[in-house]
Amino acid sequence: MLDMLFAHILDMSLRGSVVIVAVMLVRLILKKAPKVFSYALWGVVLFRLLCPVTIQLPVSVIPDMESVAEGYRFAHDPITVIDAGKAVYQAADDAANRQLDVQQVYIDVPSSLGDYRLRAATLSEIFVMAGQFVWLAGIAVLLIYCIISCIKLRRKLIGAAPLRGNVFLADHIDSPFVLGLIKPKIYLPSALREGERGYIIAHERHHVRRLDHIIKPVAFF
Repeated sequence: MLDMLFAHILDMSLRGSVVIVAVMLVRLILKKAPKVFSYALWGVVLFRLLCPVTIQLPVSVIPDMESVAEGYRFAHDPITVIDAGKAVYQAADDAANRQLDVQQVYIDVPSSLGDYRLRAATLSEIFVMAGQFVWLAGIAVLLIYCIISCIKLRRKLIGAAPLRGNVFLADHIDSPFVLGLIKPKIYLPSALREGERGYIIAHERHHVRRLDHIIKPVAFF
């Protein structure tokens, strides 16, 4: 069910946020350390955000946090997205009229006999029901923004002239970058002085050797 999926992702995100703060503090100390340490630290964050289970260790930076999913009663009493939407709408309407009361928000849930019964929703259930819609809307907005940005970037690269090898000059970009996963290309602003090109090309090729052009979209995902 979508509501339980969101509850689990919320748990993972809350714990991941604690790890992110810890990594940012450690990076302040290791500011001059090789970048491989930065990759390793953010790798821990990636694992924490994707791992669906919590590994208990004697010492941990993550405090003992109450699980949203475990306290969410829909685990054994699922409802449909339509029913959830009705409950969220009712809660919002009551809140707008300053009459919000947990017992005023009711939802139809399936019983063991196959029929439906009416029961009051708790505040945590209302929060999770509303949160899943905000979460999905956020994903949609982020994906639309990403697609539009890619289209705009592709338009800026129309007419890019090859310089040598996989290096191209483009008139409508302000900074150099690498684009492409399988056969990455290096794009430089046409206005860049020739004396600077050699250093910047070497810098961008170093990014390609480190597979940064692959790691960046994976991190974004």
